[in-house]
Amino acid sequence: TYRWSTSTGSNPPITLTANVANVIQFTNPTDTKHAFIIGGSNGTVVLQSKDIVPGLSAGKLSITPNRTGVFEYHCKYHPDTMKGIVTVEP
Repeated sequence: TYRWSTSTGSNPPITLTANVANVIQFTNPTDTKHAFIIGGSNGTVVLQSKDIVPGLSAGKLSITPNRTGVFEYHCKYHPDTMKGIVTVEP
């Protein structure tokens, strides 16, 4: 089962700051591709990364949210296990 993970745990909550550039960095040590998606209400996609291919490939997203709120994130290919919450604060 794949999960997003950091040194602090699996599928960690992510906190971003509104109206400034925030960077989310990825490394893929698995044998399958992943894509990071931040979703809005009604299943809309707010932001989606390109595929993060297998074998320790790295990538990063730069996002400047223009509103506060709580959103969900997930993997395009593993939405049931690779998911969590993004909070955008003032």
